[in-house]
Amino acid sequence: AIVISFLLALTGQNAYLIHQISFLSEYLGAPGAATAVSITAGASIIGRLSLSSVIDRFDKRTVTMFLFLLQSLAVLALAYTDHIIVLYLGTFIFGLTMGNILMMLSLIIGECFGLISFATVYGTATMFISSGSAMGPAIAGFIFDLTESYQTAFTIFAAMSFLASITIHFARIPKNHQE
Repeated sequence: AIVISFLLALTGQNAYLIHQISFLSEYLGAPGAATAVSITAGASIIGRLSLSSVIDRFDKRTVTMFLFLLQSLAVLALAYTDHIIVLYLGTFIFGLTMGNILMMLSLIIGECFGLISFATVYGTATMFISSGSAMGPAIAGFIFDLTESYQTAFTIFAAMSFLASITIHFARIPKNHQE
């Protein structure tokens, strides 16, 4: 459940990040798209600092579900607008989720498998997640080449993040796990 959830969410995240300048420059021009990338990075820092200070008070799967949903909504909003304020706001919201999703992966693996197994489980999980999510930018590019638009690709990736928000609830401590 962990691997599937993060594979789905990070595939779309990587695709958006790689195609962000190309996508946004159509609406904002090159300088505006570059500003949006800076907003995304800044929001990522703000998001990580904010969530890391309170994350231990919340259920990690619920927070991750919320982040996946927020990413899904941000990408969907970006796919269906050309309004400048929505584009900048969407990139900011996407940025808030970006770093936090990566942070939640290690927290959930640690919670489910403990420190003794952490390196093995994290390494194995990220091997599959990274291999799969590396395909996201190529898929987005292929769809863009076919349709001359990012709308279809971003809609698919938003749906994948939404599906990830459902599958993360199946991540549980293994029944035979001993710390």
